[in-house]
Amino acid sequence: MVKNGAPKVIANWKMNGTLDLLSTMVDDLSSENLDHNIIFCLPFPLLGYAFVKYSNIILGAQDCHEQEHGAFTGCTSAQMLNELNIRYVVLGHSERRLHCNETNPLIKQKAITAFQNGFFPILCVGESLDVYNKGDSTSFVANQVKELTSDLDFPYAIAYEPLWSIGSGILPKMHEIVEVINCVHEIAPDIKVYYGGSVNSANAFDIAHCKGLYGVLVGGASLKSDELISIVKAFDQVTQHSSN
Repeated sequence: MVKNGAPKVIANWKMNGTLDLLSTMVDDLSSENLDHNIIFCLPFPLLGYAFVKYSNIILGAQDCHEQEHGAFTGCTSAQMLNELNIRYVVLGHSERRLHCNETNPLIKQKAITAFQNGFFPILCVGESLDVYNKGDSTSFVANQVKELTSDLDFPYAIAYEPLWSIGSGILPKMHEIVEVINCVHEIAPDIKVYYGGSVNSANAFDIAHCKGLYGVLVGGASLKSDELISIVKAFDQVTQHSSN
């Protein structure tokens, strides 16, 4: 089970990556002594390879099925992932909500199954551009968090990812991110909140200064060693300054 010092950077490779890229990435991070500072949420085929090849990196899954086993062709159970020493699982990512029609009740059941198998669930929430433009981001996210976490009595984290920001290069204003973080903490005061959506080396330092934010969920930039290293260092720098 995850300790309080969970990594602040989650690398979500989505349906990207190769064995060669993973090898290069691990070498680059190891040379900077940063290999333990990142949760690598890799595609399922790479997870098995990483488990065998690299004992020095922290692994996470991009999803798991809500059932323990069964006739679900193409799906992966939490039990199977547990055998690969997976510690974390991202659930309810906006792309799975959009392309796989995942709902809050389904995602909540996945979180329960994941926890029962020893994982730390990271539950994704976030609003559409239409909701954002209406100024309803905080209320929308608050409702999502309530639906996802009501009656949950185990540790989890929330990843706030505005749908319109993912892959677009456009971020909310920093005070808007803080507003959402605050509303999440009003519902679940002690949980960790990550931000995801066009995070890169150019904006990581500013994002890291958002009060109440624990870390970041990184997509495209996590496929480039120099970008990922810069993001980790930005959070390390802010964390060290805050503790002094």
